[in-house]
Amino acid sequence: MSEQIDQHTRLFARVEDNLPVRVRVLSSERASQLARTYYGASGAAAPREDEAPRARPNDPLLYEMLGRLQRLEDQVARIARSVGAADDDGEWIDGETLSLSGSGLGVSLPEPLPEDGIVEIELALPSAPAAVIRATARVASVAGPGTLGVPFGRWQAGLGFSGISSADREALVRHSFRLQRALLRERKSEAP
Repeated sequence: MSEQIDQHTRLFARVEDNLPVRVRVLSSERASQLARTYYGASGAAAPREDEAPRARPNDPLLYEMLGRLQRLEDQVARIARSVGAADDDGEWIDGETLSLSGSGLGVSLPEPLPEDGIVEIELALPSAPAAVIRATARVASVAGPGTLGVPFGRWQAGLGFSGISSADREALVRHSFRLQRALLRERKSEAP
């Protein structure tokens, strides 16, 4: 007997979390190449909870790490342009996550993304401070300022992963579970 899965059934729990994220729009050719790269990538397993120092979501260390990564990529892009090997990918857009799960992210950005477009994502998790999650994703939804409480000057997008390594997905799921456990402990301690 075959079982049909409803397209609205969630495979992973979604949790709210505000982390720095970088997104850039990709050409379809580059998106296919990166999806294969990320999906086939073999990253190191996420550190165990007792090994990973806890960082706050607004920790300047995360922003510093992404800033360093941006400067490095800017240097690589300048070198690539100087030797005639520049790519046609879009510019990186800095934003923050609103929610995350093993299947995608909700993000807040200063500019809109093309609906149904493919983007590359870089996300630093506080539970894995040395790791930056890299993936490709399809833009599933976009909401502009004034829509559904989106603040002026911001755009929100729902991104569904199309290429992510199993190690990176596992790190996201672990992070989600840590957040859920912390929230449950907090609720339990507040109960009368």
